[in-house]
Amino acid sequence: MGDIQKIVKKLNNFLDEEHLNEKQFENSLKHIFEIGIDKVKIKIIDFEYHNEERLKHATKEKIEEVKSQNFEWAAKQREIEKKCKRHIELKKEYNIEKSMFYYEHNFLLYFYFGTSKNDKIIKELIKSKIESLTIEPRYAHSSLRGKQ
Repeated sequence: MGDIQKIVKKLNNFLDEEHLNEKQFENSLKHIFEIGIDKVKIKIIDFEYHNEERLKHATKEKIEEVKSQNFEWAAKQREIEKKCKRHIELKKEYNIEKSMFYYEHNFLLYFYFGTSKNDKIIKELIKSKIESLTIEPRYAHSSLRGKQ
């Protein structure tokens, strides 16, 4: 487990490096999969997309669509609203304030805010390499508390 934590620390350092070496990042990412006991899954939790502003917009749209009796669109807005609420609650509960990688129970979680120097590049690199990309915050493990 210590080796994995060292790699996670290295991955976190890539977020703000002046010049991101994409090959080194990819190699570090691959190394986690090689030393993981069981199959490791990487998941992006996108706090940039699921935020307070999107929550307000979805709530407003939902109300307007219900008034217009467009219930299908209102239901879609309700789902966006629920996802935003779960992301906001996760962020507050575990005091996640910036983009970071975190390893827990065979999941490499990438808490994405889009504010670190290399966030967008790293997110695209992960998307291009990994099939399974999203995790709902309700699945995040409780031991995240206080581990930033």
